[in-house]
Parts: sequence; C-alpha cells; structure tokens
Amino acid sequence: MSDPIENSTFQIGAEIIPEPPTVFLSYSHDSDAHKEWVLTLATQLRAAGINILLDQWELGPGDDVPKFMERSVSSSLRVIMVCTEEYVRKADDGKGGVGYEAMVVTGELVSDLGTRKFIPITRQTADPKIIPKCMSGRFYVDFSCNSELEKSIEELARDIHKAPLVQKPPIGINPYTSEAPSPAPLAHTDEGAIDSPAAVYSTALALAKSEDFQQWTAFVHKHKKQAQENLSTWRAQNQASTPRTKDALPEFFLPAVELYNNVFAIVIAAIDSGNDKFRNQLSLIDWIREPKGWERNGQTLWVELPDLILFTFQACIGAFTLNRQQPDLTYSLATTPLADRYSQRETQPLFNYSKIVGWPESLGHHCSITDTFIKNYFDKQEWLHEIFGDQDTAIGSYGAYYSFLNIIDFLSASKNGLIQDTKGKEPFNIHIPRAPLFSANLSAEHQQIAGAILKNNCDFLNSVIKENKIDREGIPEEWKAWMILCYSWLHQVYKNRFDFNIPHKKFPEFLTQSEGRLDTL
Repeated sequence: MSDPIENSTFQIGAEIIPEPPTVFLSYSHDSDAHKEWVLTLATQLRAAGINILLDQWELGPGDDVPKFMERSVSSSLRVIMVCTEEYVRKADDGKGGVGYEAMVVTGELVSDLGTRKFIPITRQTADPKIIPKCMSGRFYVDFSCNSELEKSIEELARDIHKAPLVQKPPIGINPYTSEAPSPAPLAHTDEGAIDSPAAVYSTALALAKSEDFQQWTAFVHKHKKQAQENLSTWRAQNQASTPRTKDALPEFFLPAVELYNNVFAIVIAAIDSGNDKFRNQLSLIDWIREPKGWERNGQTLWVELPDLILFTFQACIGAFTLNRQQPDLTYSLATTPLADRYSQRETQPLFNYSKIVGWPESLGHHCSITDTFIKNYFDKQEWLHEIFGDQDTAIGSYGAYYSFLNIIDFLSASKNGLIQDTKGKEPFNIHIPRAPLFSANLSAEHQQIAGAILKNNCDFLNSVIKENKIDREGIPEEWKAWMILCYSWLHQVYKNRFDFNIPHKKFPEFLTQSEGRLDTL
C-alpha cells in the first residue's frame, strides 16, 4: 500500500511534468438551458486537460458564493468569461458577485488582477458581439455558432495550454560573434547590496532591544523588498532551466530560498531580543505566501515557490523558538490558520497543512525530497549555526520542532477522538500523521539533541493538555497506538529502511518528568 499523501499525478517515473492548469469558468445563470451548455463546455475542457472550477461542481447548500468566486478568480491561472447579453449587462452594471445569479467579474476586479488572465468568449445571437466594457479591445473567442463549437474549444484549450497552432520559431545564435552571452547577474534593489544574514541579525537585534520602531520599520521594509524583488528576478533567470527529475529539485531551489535568509534572520533576532513588542512576527506568513506582483501563471513548481519559502521559514522559526525555550511561540506558529487557495474548505492549522509542513509543490509534493531539502538547508547555513551555537544544535533543533508538530497532531487527534485501536486495521484508514516525521531520519546524535530540547519544553505541552481538557490518564495507551501509526508511516515513506528511531517515542514519560513544573508557567 502506498502513502496517499505521497502519491501525486505531478510525476511520472522520475520525470517532472506540469499539472493541469486551473481555470475558473464565470457565467450568469440566464436559463436552465444556458447552465446546461456551460456544464457541457466545462466537461469538454476538462477532457482537454484543463482543471475547470465551476460552481455547479464546487458549491453546495450553505457555501459562501461571493467568497468562492473571489478565491476562484484570484487562484486560477485563467478566467473564462462566458459573455451572453445578460452577462455583459450585469458586468457593466457592476453587479458581479451579488448573489448566486450574478456571479460575474467586475471591472474593478479585472483591473486588480490584470486583463491577460481573463478570456472573454461570446455566446450571443446578435451582431456585432459585445463584451464587458472592462474588457473592451480584448481578443475574444466566438462560441455563438454551434457548428463551430469543436473548433472554438480547440482554440480556447490551446490558448490555455500555451500550445498555439502556429509556433513562433526560436531565435538562433548570433552568427557574427564567437562569444556566448553570460547569464545575467542577480539584480539587487536600489537600496544597496544584500548584507549577510549574520550582520542583519546583529543589527535587527540591536534595533529591537532599543525599541527604535522607526529604524526597525525601515530596516525590515528594506530587506522584505530586497527578498521579493530578488526572488522575481531569480525566477525570470532560471525558470527556463527547470530540472527534469525530482531529485534535482532541492539543490536547484535552495538559492531561491536563501534570498529570504535576511528576513529569517530579522525574525530570529526579534525573538531573541526578549522584547514582547517584537517577538511575535507571524504576520509575515501571509507576506511570504503572497509576494507582491508574483506571477501565478505557469508550472506549479514555480507558481507555488513562495510556499517552499514558507516551509523553510516555519522550520527555522519553529526550531529556534524551541531551542530558546519559547514554546508558546512554537505553538502559535504550529496552529496558525492557513487558507487553501484552491478550495472552499475551512482554514487549517499549519501543522495540518501538508503543502507547507512537508509536501511543498516546488519539491514535487514529495515528502522524502523535502526531507533532503531541509537537511541540506540546515547543513549549509553557517549564519544559523552561529546563532544556534553550532551546526549539530541547529539540526537537532529542527528535529525537535518536527517532533513537536507530531505531538501537537497527536493531541489534536486525541482531543477529537481519532485515536483508535489499530489491531487488525490498516493504519492509514485510522489516522495519518499529518506532519512528517523528519526527526526520525536524523542521526543518533541529532536525535539525542532533539529529545533533550523537547524535554525542556514539555511543561508547556502539559499545559496544552490541561487547557484542552485532554484525558491525561489515557495518553499512555493512546500514545502506543499513535506510535504504531507513526512507524507504519515511516516504513511507507522510506521503503528501504527499517532502523528508525523516534526521538519523542517516550513522550508520556517526558510529560511525567515535567508535571512538577506546571505551576511555574
């Protein structure tokens, strides 16, 4: 049996292929016949390899219709606007999104998101054809003639897949020079060259301790701007050379993540300052996930690159807060609610959000590849080694953080009655550990460090158990069942290994040892 989280249509063998483009189909509910026509169009486009978001498939009683429309428009690669006369009238009247029958895209929304994203198609009886004023002058595809329907669908699908019938030929090499062009250097911002993370940490620490809010704000803004601008530049320079195999992804994307090291260093300095006005920097999560001007067209590897940066951010900050015995910040990070751009589901806590904690799309949505990446990152960041004390402590600290996430997952499952007797049952039919067990794949030395750090923070976990009214007496038995699930998960993911050790496998004993310190919290 394969790990259901590990499976992905993203890869065939060792070759990376793009996922189907996601496209939102916007239309007005003119009549039952028109709704049926739209449904047929959506079905045919899905058959052409396009992931269509359609209200008839996605919405049910009680769903928030305006929110569905807003999320679908913002998260999709393209938006198809089915321009009947009624649709155009509603769009021009500014009634888009008001109620289920008026789910249209307004001119303001189009202006915000960029017009190349939107594809108007016409289905009208009169001539000349009309499209919303906000799309005036834009090329449209005419679907008014049923006899030309197959041709129109092909034209539309080819545009979405970026596969035109007439291909632009490549530009040849300049025959009049013997020198090959050099790759363009990474462009720095106007605010100067990039400082080292160690220097940024020292400056940020001094600013936080002095409570110089004006200089702090300017300093943070400078490095945030540098990170986002340099990430966009790096993408433009490297997107054409994407690796063809998943194993090459960690090394390939590491330089992109390192562009955010200075932002990571600022957050770590804020935590280290001991100043309550600075220590909680979790508002940066949304800033990391949604870079200003980030192009969300193209291969998923690139579109979701900010989530790989957020994955690394949470690993660094989670490791550091536990290392500094500030588990309240670790817990706040682990339980931060995150919204899924591509669904109507409720927000999920970070520890339960697979694409952030262990399966980033930019690493092929593959847990063991992600494990390789984060080990490589912690191995190479000398500035982190200096802040943590040494390389081994840094690696052990991130192991402690992933043990912490696993424990929070267990406590959540226990609170909600999801830990069951595993005898005679497939473990994955009971409950899947939702945060990967990266700590189980560390060396014995690093696991020992991880276990020691976790023990130092167990008094806080005892308080979490108490506040959530989890049956303290029942934890030892439930933990045995949980460990069976965890070891089963490990053997499914790392198929050629059988010598795993989980540094927090004696978690109930850790709790007992720390119970006497609860009153000091």
